[in-house]
Amino acid sequence: MSMINEGFQGRLDVGMRKREILPALLSNALFAEDELHIPLQLHFNEDLPLVISFYEYYRFLDRLIETVLQENIARLVLVRVKMPAVIALPPSLLDPRVAIFYDLAAESEELIARGTDHLCVDANFKLYSWSAGDNKFSIRWISPTGNRLNNAALAKISDVISTLPAMFEYSINPNVGEH
Repeated sequence: MSMINEGFQGRLDVGMRKREILPALLSNALFAEDELHIPLQLHFNEDLPLVISFYEYYRFLDRLIETVLQENIARLVLVRVKMPAVIALPPSLLDPRVAIFYDLAAESEELIARGTDHLCVDANFKLYSWSAGDNKFSIRWISPTGNRLNNAALAKISDVISTLPAMFEYSINPNVGEH
């Protein structure tokens, strides 16, 4: 069978951002590191603007992982996570079916070699002005055994992605392990 690599990729767009009041969720953090600082940075003219805060980033990951696990879309999920020192990870990311990594490609290649189907979630968002990130994301189903996601699973993932201020598209490349 041919390997399946399908899913969604996109990029955050500050022009699509909806304004909302967000809880700071911090107790003793300095203003420079507080969630309150992030929305203020949206007003600065940067080459690559901040589009979402850490709170919104974790809220998105939590919704996505909860959906994937509750709907049995994937039995194993690899997630690249950016971690500030003052905000707790959402409970869904601590599920034993979820593995957190910085380098998803290396871990995914190992799972491909073992013949293990998995979902890779890579949200490389710029979350504060000096952070690395290009505001691109990718949610990819990787199946070395040729299994495809059904339309209902793709729709559920798409619905969660639609909560982001982003443009995104579905793609499939059944013969390539690159993600």
